[in-house]
Amino acid sequence: MVDRYADTLVAQFSSCGTERWKSVIVEALLAQTGLTRLYERSDASVRA
Repeated sequence: MVDRYADTLVAQFSSCGTERWKSVIVEALLAQTGLTRLYERSDASVRA
């Protein structure tokens, strides 16, 4: 899940599959939006 707040993206990665590709996903999100900041908030209990 990704939300945008002004000039910052906030992302939550909740599955094991996205964890492996996280850096690629983050780079693509920033490139597509032209933004330079992404805050990761992957603290959901689902990750356990």
